[in-house]
Amino acid sequence: MYTPASFRLDDAARVDEIIERFPFATVIAHGPDGFEASPLPLLLDRERRELVGHLARANPLARRLERGADVLCIFQGPHAYVSPRWYVDPSNVPTWNYVHVHVTGPAKTFDDHGDLVRVLETLVARFEQGALAPWHLALPEEFLRGLTRAIVGFRVPMQKVEGKLKLSQNRSAEDAAGARRGLAASADAASREVAAWMRTLGIGGVPV
Repeated sequence: MYTPASFRLDDAARVDEIIERFPFATVIAHGPDGFEASPLPLLLDRERRELVGHLARANPLARRLERGADVLCIFQGPHAYVSPRWYVDPSNVPTWNYVHVHVTGPAKTFDDHGDLVRVLETLVARFEQGALAPWHLALPEEFLRGLTRAIVGFRVPMQKVEGKLKLSQNRSAEDAAGARRGLAASADAASREVAAWMRTLGIGGVPV
């Protein structure tokens, strides 16, 4: 990922936060027939420093993962158009602000029933959090076994991690403040979320 020094994110805790807040990643692998990619929810195992997920056994991407292909996992956070009309001097060009993390590593698949059920249970618990009546994976054993036969689990050791926060850090304080105000006033929810990241990081004003 092209990352000028002003946008590079080296804070491991912040990288982990992005992965966990935006877990629906694009998983890409290359093979003899070219690239395969699928959007998949991934769990971060902080202790083992790996990503964990699953996909349909019929998915062509599964064949590449089973062969131990190197995998690129792209986590895209909020992103938004930035207008030069928000700068002190509008004689500039439009750009895009965004939050991104790329993780690469060799895939390791598994198909043990118990391991797959644990992954599914962890996913359900993660995304049912906060529900008044959380749904549980309390399904008949025969149904569960049929389910796990149809999927493949995989882990991706986090061999290379690249974080990028492109949030107007390369602009003057006045321009960054203008961009933040413009994004915060937008009707677009993603633009307002980008402004919130800028505010938290103290870009365009005092962090809160």
